[in-house]
Amino acid sequence: HFRIASQGFWSSCHDENCLVRAMHGKIDAMLIIHVDDLLLAMNKDALDILYAACVDKFKKVKRNPLPFVYIGVRHMLPRPHRLMLDQEEYLAKVQPVELTRERRREDSAFLTATESAAFRSLLCSLLWVVQTRTDLAHDVVRLQSEMVCPQVLHADEVNNLRRRAIATAPGNGLHYRKLEFPLRV
Repeated sequence: HFRIASQGFWSSCHDENCLVRAMHGKIDAMLIIHVDDLLLAMNKDALDILYAACVDKFKKVKRNPLPFVYIGVRHMLPRPHRLMLDQEEYLAKVQPVELTRERRREDSAFLTATESAAFRSLLCSLLWVVQTRTDLAHDVVRLQSEMVCPQVLHADEVNNLRRRAIATAPGNGLHYRKLEFPLRV
């Protein structure tokens, strides 16, 4: 049985799927687990050692160089020593709430079951995007209060929010400067 603890990782007290490894009072690695995927942040030599241990145990292990997509978030280096996380590709796949022209004129009418499901789906997709797009957070959270009995005007609002998110997606996300290991704890 392969145990991450055998590599010196310990679960964070905030999230059991986030693990850290500290040596001599300094964090030298961070690991996030999502179902059967691992996301590691550590120096290359340590990463090579851990990768070899995983290959030894599991035989077939996929290693993705940058850029790559992890649970809908693209990780890339837009320039040296800068990491960017965005969801531009994810946003491009998110579908709007389909409403006929006649239906769009009925602002205060409640959505049908099908329209309501599409509204909730789009709103939850945008809620996922908020993790890298804080500029959308206020509008997404405000629309969440309409999930129980959404009206046509709310479907229009969420569709407009989707259009705005897509239009402003290029270059918009989380930007990080060079992260050097070890980090002090």
